[in-house]
Amino acid sequence: MVRIGYFKGWNGFAPVDVLAAEWSVLSVEILVACLAERVRLLVDAAGTPRARCAEIVKQLGGRAAYVLDGPARARTLAIALHRGVDVVVTGPVDEAAPLAAGMWHHGWTRSDLRALAGAAVAGLVLAESREPRVVELHRDGRAVVTKPPGAPGDVLAETLGACLTGAYRTPDVEVDLAAVAVRQESPDRVALVPPPGRRPPYREEAQNLILDGIAHEIVL
Repeated sequence: MVRIGYFKGWNGFAPVDVLAAEWSVLSVEILVACLAERVRLLVDAAGTPRARCAEIVKQLGGRAAYVLDGPARARTLAIALHRGVDVVVTGPVDEAAPLAAGMWHHGWTRSDLRALAGAAVAGLVLAESREPRVVELHRDGRAVVTKPPGAPGDVLAETLGACLTGAYRTPDVEVDLAAVAVRQESPDRVALVPPPGRRPPYREEAQNLILDGIAHEIVL
């Protein structure tokens, strides 16, 4: 299992494996805590020059990479994590974070369509949530949505399920959201069970990942 957090400006800290966040709400204390606890960070630069964000991480003793152009793509983020990066700086990351974390931690490939579907659903839930959330993502794509201890807001199946309508497509998978099973397991714990995903139409893309001052072209 890999745990992905998105804290929506909440000032607390909870142990997760991957934290998606906006640079503007990351204090030095949170950055230092993440580096000390080996929490990988996927960061939306949100208007700050990406190279500047990476330089600050380096000054704090961490290893950072940044996507030179374009939005966050899960495969680019996963490749950076595979290469031992502590912080990846890019564009908005909440939807891509579970996919990237699963590819990195679980070793998913393009053929793991059910697992990719589950991660895509979890990413959509993170993007739609207005309060701090944690996703516990299993190897087969099943997920449990919960929240950090002490964080505000109730985690309710009814609320999460409201955003799961129609079809949803990422560059990696297509999902029929109406077929997602949403179940309240216990207070503040909601299980998401994905349907089989479908492979989306292939469109070759490339991104430049800047790592240790060197540009690496990532073909997606």
